[in-house]
Amino acid sequence: MDSSNKQDKLSKVKKNLIIIIIFLIFILIVFIIKLFTLQVIQGKKYFVLSTNNIISKEQIRPLRGRILDKNGNSLVINVFNHNLYLLPYLKKEQLQLVEESLKALNISWNRKKYKKNQENLIKRSLSQEQFLKFEVNKENFPYLFIKEIPSRYYPFKKEFYYPMGYVSLVSQRELAQEAIKKYYDREDYIGKYGLEKLFEKDLRGIKGLKVLFMDAKGKKVDYSETDMGNIALFKQLKQQERSAVNGKDIQLTIDKDLQLYNYDLLKDFSASLVIMNINSGEIISYISTPAIDPNIFLMGISHQIWDKISQDEKHPLMDKCVQNYNPASTFKLFTAYCGEKLNVVKNILPCRGVIKLEGVEKHCWKKTGHGKETLDEAIKNSCNVFFYQLGDHVGIDNYYNIAKTIYLDKKTNVEVAGEKKPMVPYRKIKRDLGIGDGTWYPSETLDISIGQGLIELSPVKMAQFIAFLASKGSVVKPHLIKNIGDKKIETYKIEVEEDTNIFNKILSGMHDVVNFWGGTGWRAKSRKVIISGKTGTMQVKKITKYYVKYSPDEKELSYKERDNGWFVSYVPYDEPQYAMVLFIEHCGSGGYYPAIFTKKIWEYMMEKDYIEKK
Repeated sequence: MDSSNKQDKLSKVKKNLIIIIIFLIFILIVFIIKLFTLQVIQGKKYFVLSTNNIISKEQIRPLRGRILDKNGNSLVINVFNHNLYLLPYLKKEQLQLVEESLKALNISWNRKKYKKNQENLIKRSLSQEQFLKFEVNKENFPYLFIKEIPSRYYPFKKEFYYPMGYVSLVSQRELAQEAIKKYYDREDYIGKYGLEKLFEKDLRGIKGLKVLFMDAKGKKVDYSETDMGNIALFKQLKQQERSAVNGKDIQLTIDKDLQLYNYDLLKDFSASLVIMNINSGEIISYISTPAIDPNIFLMGISHQIWDKISQDEKHPLMDKCVQNYNPASTFKLFTAYCGEKLNVVKNILPCRGVIKLEGVEKHCWKKTGHGKETLDEAIKNSCNVFFYQLGDHVGIDNYYNIAKTIYLDKKTNVEVAGEKKPMVPYRKIKRDLGIGDGTWYPSETLDISIGQGLIELSPVKMAQFIAFLASKGSVVKPHLIKNIGDKKIETYKIEVEEDTNIFNKILSGMHDVVNFWGGTGWRAKSRKVIISGKTGTMQVKKITKYYVKYSPDEKELSYKERDNGWFVSYVPYDEPQYAMVLFIEHCGSGGYYPAIFTKKIWEYMMEKDYIEKK
């Protein structure tokens, strides 16, 4: 009995042992299969995962495309900022060591801000002294490294802020957009305004990628196939690398030297200036003053500086070349064009200083009147009574219909943001704008005839119109871009008017404005070049204390009570090459500062051979 029990127990033990051995063998087989899968079948996959701790995939940032003037002079410089970073996954004692070492660079850093799972930006844009100290003594700055981040520097500062604009660091709000996040990270610069923004896709370039490895000290180095020990994987990683593609260069139509001269001339005024080639539409000078130094935006701008800029009464944040203003007496040129088109100039009565039309009494700026005048004489004298009558004969419907035929009601679509659409009145405009009872009264057409009331044009639009008159019927598109990369921007021109006789009296009158005794633009008369032009004085506040003012020297007038002044012109008289529009806010009469500065600019251009001498 005892022997039988022993045998049963021994038999059970053997069975259990066999089960255990079988189970262990099964576990061993599963382990071997799993190990084979990991080591052989999925070896490459897990090796890559295991090397993620030592592999660094670095973006190679491209150089932003250059912006050049018409002669190939660079208007912006690509520079490199040296940013200081700290490695991820460091221990407390390592961070303490870093914090101590940073004192040698005069950098204060709190290790409590450390984020383990990413490279930490410690200091943006190291000074030259900090950079050199770090490079010479790298062993004294463990776990720290420097990245070179390309950025911009604008050497001419304010002079090219309009139209070039500026770049700044991409914001968190921008990075929240998928379209932005796809191409940028928190260290990138992006166009924020002007041509830098409008042509961002062309200028930014395409990022490259380089695979690096980190040694035990966190230093990023290049590894060879032999160092890595896995040739196939090494090649696989290297295949991911790609070179950066720099952005496209953009060449402007602007002339650097002319731009610098004009800005210096106008920098103390709230002004806009457009000089355009009459035949090609190329804008060779584009000024809006005062402007801003775009370099202040590169690293972010303080609230104090921003408040000072935004509260400036001369509005440096406004591109005045594309803002709308009453054209004042410069619009008499369009009234003259309409009168010639409709053949109603012959119906005008002599100017006696005052006239009653459409139930209202209208005055000329000359109390005694100008008497009997031809069209060119009325332009020379800028006679209000003459153009009140002419505008009354034209009528609001003809004003609008003729404006449409020469695209005066359309934007020029010059390559800047914020261009205002011209406000050219039509019969139902007051109803559409919700003004008064919506009725257009004939007396309101009288105001339009001399550039007041509901007529508004921008300086760049006026430049297009003056070019239309000077070319005797060609509407050319103003543009600032000459080339984008290898792509040349073609001239866009529409021939509108074939009857050149329509323009002869108008152009003769513009000549006499400057060059004949009594012309309102006599201050622009030059011995070096024949200038043809037209003055315009836009009253911003009705002041009855004085009747005519030629300058802002009236001490009792505040800055904002002074009139805005226009001077539109072209040269030379016989074979026009360039049109110029100068608008100065709160400067007094268009026949004063605008005429004086216009003369200086044309003479400078003549001396520097911008104007072809016949």
